[in-house]
Amino acid sequence: MIILDSSTLRGVGLNSSSAELLGIIRAAGVERVGVPWVVSEELAAQQAVKYQAKHEKAVEALDALNACTPWKPATTLPDADVETVRAHSRRQLEQIAELIPTSERALAEATFREANVLPPCKVVKDIKTGGRDAAIWLTAVEFAKSNPDETVYFVSANTTDFGDGSRYREPMARDLAGVKDRFVHLTALDDVADRFAQPDEVSDADVTERLTTPPQRAAVRVIRDIKEQFPPRGPGEEFVPFKCSALGWDETPVQETAAGWIEIDASWFQSVSDVSGYRIGDHRWCVATVQWLFSGTVQLPGLQVPQTTTAMSLWKTRLLFTMSDATDAPVTVLRHFPSEPVPDQLWSSRFKQLFPAPRLGELRGAGNVNLRLTDLEKAVASFAPGTRRFDPIPPFSPISPVVPREDLSD
Repeated sequence: MIILDSSTLRGVGLNSSSAELLGIIRAAGVERVGVPWVVSEELAAQQAVKYQAKHEKAVEALDALNACTPWKPATTLPDADVETVRAHSRRQLEQIAELIPTSERALAEATFREANVLPPCKVVKDIKTGGRDAAIWLTAVEFAKSNPDETVYFVSANTTDFGDGSRYREPMARDLAGVKDRFVHLTALDDVADRFAQPDEVSDADVTERLTTPPQRAAVRVIRDIKEQFPPRGPGEEFVPFKCSALGWDETPVQETAAGWIEIDASWFQSVSDVSGYRIGDHRWCVATVQWLFSGTVQLPGLQVPQTTTAMSLWKTRLLFTMSDATDAPVTVLRHFPSEPVPDQLWSSRFKQLFPAPRLGELRGAGNVNLRLTDLEKAVASFAPGTRRFDPIPPFSPISPVVPREDLSD
């Protein structure tokens, strides 16, 4: 088991290539990757505190703007949602590591060591500190003792408190009694890479062939992930907006902000970039940024009733996958980038492919055409670029999908 300290992850970031490599090692089954519960909560807290501070500054700036605005201000921000920020951080971490519970015994011992300034705890400017570090250390030690068949690779860049593994201060040296031969101390993720993986040359063309060769497992996996993260919402429910190009009355695209996908009916592979390849044992693994074009039915936020419309949207996703062509080869969505509206020329070519004239007539008859938000509604919606909320409205019934799902890649 590779056990990560918070200092290691904080130093490289959860979206870094080093973190992605950990995901590959875990997916390949070469070694388990885990983080103590304390690490997960510490990273989540750091993001939440940073978000809270930025939100407070934004509210102050908005209040100052409204104070000098001659007319009644309509600009507001939603309340700070720190719990959603924490949950997002935890989900990110779950992509690369499993959670190792921190026992009550470890927490109690960590508190004792901080109170008595026992390593890895210390005093900084007359303040006792290091309780979380002690809990992280003790969680790794407990895991090693509870799993006698596993070697623990403890990865921490905090050599000041934990040391570099060459020798440990008491009581840390005593903690390792019986497991020292299975406890490997690494001070950087580069050490993990050198031990478990080797760089591999993978071209954009290789990735394109891998992800577009039927069956389209990558597209199906991405569609499922996007629909889970951006579902349609009910009255009063929060939603995360995304950009799309919606169907207007004259068949031209209209840029809109959508509140959720009701259905994604068709997909196209667009491009690939930022490819990194690794060879782990006999297997080749890859991480790449892939852009997709999706078409389907979206929900639009409305002040009176939720609106639905046919729309297309460009999405970039960071994918982790094996270069194997086996039918059960896994594809993991590491993260999404903000969506983009569709350029007019691309819209026109795909729109004609999806909706020939007779089909468009059916769409109009079914009322599945963009109703267009009023200028006032758009202005109000634009004031909160982050998480928004539907105003209280009667329940609604989403329309049925208009096109059977299929991949229409050329």
